[in-house]
Amino acid sequence: MKLAPDVLKAVQEAALDAGLPISIVAGIVCQESSGWTNRKPRYEPGFFQRYILKIPGLGTEERKGRATSWGPMQVMGQTAREMGYTAPFQNMLVLEIGLYWGCRYLKRLKARYFDEYGWEGVIAAFNAGSPRKRNGRYVNQPYVDGVMWHAGQAAGGK
Repeated sequence: MKLAPDVLKAVQEAALDAGLPISIVAGIVCQESSGWTNRKPRYEPGFFQRYILKIPGLGTEERKGRATSWGPMQVMGQTAREMGYTAPFQNMLVLEIGLYWGCRYLKRLKARYFDEYGWEGVIAAFNAGSPRKRNGRYVNQPYVDGVMWHAGQAAGGK
């Protein structure tokens, strides 16, 4: 998938600012939001039940926002809040804001997992919270494979 010129430029700037490979960030944008052609948040009811429901003191909209993935890299609202995001969740639908927070999260995961797992493990963690394997493959291997394929395309098919 080829990113639109404005999306590619924003991806390049956000990746460089975060010290991340452009191809990996582009691969995640392609996998998560179809290259930012699908500009919609995605509510995750399983995430809500597993993680958000038990947090006390949150209003209905805040709970729903935390259980929704936002922006071109589809960062969970809860993850954004844990990293210090305080603005309305809808603001992450602005391309540059969503990329900033997605790259910030990816950079955090890179620092934690890259030395042991490489980019595939970091990508697995971006989607599943940690690079968990079952039978020698990541539990979300199709996601990892999709991001890596898109990253290869973004790097010119290398």
